[in-house]
Amino acid sequence: MFQGPKFSRCHRVVSPEPFFASCVYDMCVCGDDESCLCEVLSSYSKECAKSGVRLQWRSVGLCAIGCDEEKGFMFDECGPVCARTCENFNTPLGNLTSSCYKPCVASCQCPADKVLHAGECISSDQCPPIQRESVIP
Repeated sequence: MFQGPKFSRCHRVVSPEPFFASCVYDMCVCGDDESCLCEVLSSYSKECAKSGVRLQWRSVGLCAIGCDEEKGFMFDECGPVCARTCENFNTPLGNLTSSCYKPCVASCQCPADKVLHAGECISSDQCPPIQRESVIP
């Protein structure tokens, strides 16, 4: 698995050997439980992302994560931790990422041209007016 083309781009920056050894051990312990394999492959992918190599390794037959496409979501192997929403879409991206900086996460995300609102991905021009509390001195 680790020697295949889906992971080979990362081998020059993150050695696959320790992950392969962990995978062999885990698969002996877990038997046919696919979640063990997915955890090891996901761990390697995260280390690759930390080193600047983003891998697209999941497929329908291998550790797939289904996203609700009807609500506009798409899967991103290395997506942002903080979602762009109607409340924060005007915040400069640098400010948003610095307030919630963490390594990326494999998750369902809105596409770059959409924001999250009420559990759906919508265009920012469809956002309702934001009610802000006024501070009275």
